Amino acid sequence: MWRLVAGHALLWVCASAACAGENDSANGVWNGVLQTSGQQQRIVLHIETDQGAIQGTLDSPDTGRLGIPLAMVKAEQKALQFEVREPHAAFQGSLSADGNSLTGDWKQGLDVIHVTFTRLAQAPDFRQDGPYLFRANCAQCHTPFNPVRAPWPATLQAMQKSAILGALENGKMRAAGAALSSEQRAAIANYLGRSEVAQPSAAVNACPAGLKGMANTPLWNG
Repeated sequence: MWRLVAGHALLWVCASAACAGENDSANGVWNGVLQTSGQQQRIVLHIETDQGAIQGTLDSPDTGRLGIPLAMVKAEQKALQFEVREPHAAFQGSLSADGNSLTGDWKQGLDVIHVTFTRLAQAPDFRQDGPYLFRANCAQCHTPFNPVRAPWPATLQAMQKSAILGALENGKMRAAGAALSSEQRAAIANYLGRSEVAQPSAAVNACPAGLKGMANTPLWNG
């Protein structure tokens, strides 16, 4: 009888370990890109197993949000599905044979977007990422028809990088810029602004364009 009970216990332990192994196969950091309305939106997925329970978070740097908790996560036999409450979205997909990619459908509203996540060796650092920093710190004011009359994104994109950086360091935006490091201010300026175009310097004492040669005329004194 003891052998029978021990045998059942061993079988249960092995089955639990196998199940945990299947769930763990999705653990890690995953990077994907959503293609919506001609625009790209980066998505970073963090999956981990804690005391047998699988859980995760989502980074959406292009909307200025990191660490969005997943409302539901399920992993079973190379399949993974999860839901996000805000914005309301759901994903269902499967792992590749080598376990390095996760392919499936992202459903948000009426849209169904096919997306492939690839496994990353380490999580990205968005602390100096221009799009993320702008969305997280500036975009709430710099929207069309904003009440504070802040420049629209299209206006900012027409400005030179040095002008945006100057506004963040010494101009009207210095209060917001003070909360950022110099590297972060530069990252925002590089993301938004355009590069300065070097203007050709005029030659000293140059003759006006289109003027006829005067070397053989009585007026030439050169």
